[in-house]
Amino acid sequence: MSLRDLITTVLRHDGHAFAIAHNHPSGDPTPSQADRGITGGCRAAAEVCGLRFLGHLVLGDHDTWEQA
Repeated sequence: MSLRDLITTVLRHDGHAFAIAHNHPSGDPTPSQADRGITGGCRAAAEVCGLRFLGHLVLGDHDTWEQA
């Protein structure tokens, strides 16, 4: 799903806030550069659209990474 699709979905459902989450099949929740990039993109897009970005959660085997 693209960032545009994500924001469109939130707006179509009259959302006011959203978060994203996914797992890393490797079991290591350390964020990739792409993870960090999408977090920044979500934050910026939410601000432009008047939405609240709650954060990004990456799940691993026994740990998580979260950035708000």
